[in-house]
Amino acid sequence: MQPQNSIFDPILLVLVVVVLVLLATILPSIRVLAENERGVIFRLGRALPTAKGPGIVFIIPFVDQLFVVNIAPQHLEIPIRQNLTAYVTIQIFDPHRYVMNIKDVKDVIRHFVLSNLTGDPRECEEDIFYKLKENLEEYGVRVLNFKLTPITTRCELH
Repeated sequence: MQPQNSIFDPILLVLVVVVLVLLATILPSIRVLAENERGVIFRLGRALPTAKGPGIVFIIPFVDQLFVVNIAPQHLEIPIRQNLTAYVTIQIFDPHRYVMNIKDVKDVIRHFVLSNLTGDPRECEEDIFYKLKENLEEYGVRVLNFKLTPITTRCELH
């Protein structure tokens, strides 16, 4: 019996390395989005025209960047100023417009409320709600509920 030819060892090693490199590039390119998630893909810095998901989404490694957006209703507690908090329920209905236009929805709502608050929060609440609802619609966000709540401190209680 002759010893095995040594030519098979380098070929086997190269084959194993190639398979590992392929797995390392293919596996990260497969993403699974849940029922309440949508993905906006940027290919070389430009957004693809439609959001992907739910289900399996394929991205090109090193070329695509995936932004996952939760489209389920979200309940937000946003401090407006020291003694005022806004409780807002939003739902993202257009992930593409949302990703393209809004970085932080809480910050957008906070600035909007502060710029439209012209007196007693309870008197302005309904007006701010309708203006906020109208303005955020164009960015793919639906405002479902809005409430301004003054915060009372211990000093104010005594």
